[in-house]
Amino acid sequence: MKRREKKHIHKKKIRSLYVFYYTIGQDRELIKKEALAEDIKLLNLLKSVHPWAELYSHSYSKVVATFLNMIGWLEPIIEAARSPNRKTAIIAILDELMDGEYDESFNLLNSYTEDERGVFLAFFVATLKNLDALAAFRKSMDELIQEAAFDNEALFNAVLIDRTAVTHPIIAKKISMAELIEDDVFMTELAKSISRQRARRRRHLDETRMMIELIDDVIGIDSLTYEQVAESLIDDLQIFPDTGKDPVEALKKNVQKRRRSRGK
Repeated sequence: MKRREKKHIHKKKIRSLYVFYYTIGQDRELIKKEALAEDIKLLNLLKSVHPWAELYSHSYSKVVATFLNMIGWLEPIIEAARSPNRKTAIIAILDELMDGEYDESFNLLNSYTEDERGVFLAFFVATLKNLDALAAFRKSMDELIQEAAFDNEALFNAVLIDRTAVTHPIIAKKISMAELIEDDVFMTELAKSISRQRARRRRHLDETRMMIELIDDVIGIDSLTYEQVAESLIDDLQIFPDTGKDPVEALKKNVQKRRRSRGK
């Protein structure tokens, strides 16, 4: 590999991650649009969806892996897991997925029964909600819900991201207890999350937070310099906002804040 190509390979990897994140978000918007248009085929599919809050008992990486498996990417996933360079192998899978090689996936989905499509839709939504949670709070839904057992703030944040989280056993138990002791303060805060009136972190940093999480999981944030991360998020993808301050220093503080929040 030429030196110049090697120098910028991290940009290609990060760009592939961003395209994956962006594309799956576009799929969500398409579903919303077709549902509002009362597309009969889609509405029938939505009726078959399985409750997905139970999937938050599993790590988000397992949920995403299962989702990719359900669209016909079992073999690439297995090969990536066995690869001596797992991170590069995962990036290669994303590259193929983003290059439009969907025929096999569509054929597989069309072969599913109505019940199987309902399960697939549950994993699709759970994947989206996990990405939303990472973007908003730097934590996946399974992390927020596990913390909800002893931290009401995490509980309210989980419900803010996905209102179906109230059906998860951990959160349902906390709500039941609050009802028994008539904890009106708890119920008021819960209502704010359900109605989306609860304050949350600044949305203009969502994509930055999301990408930092994906970079760390797939590439390893510590394997890159702050300058390399900045080059991708600021210059290439242009998703880190211009605050008028030193952008590299501002991004560095964002990454350091994330490390502190995760106890790293």
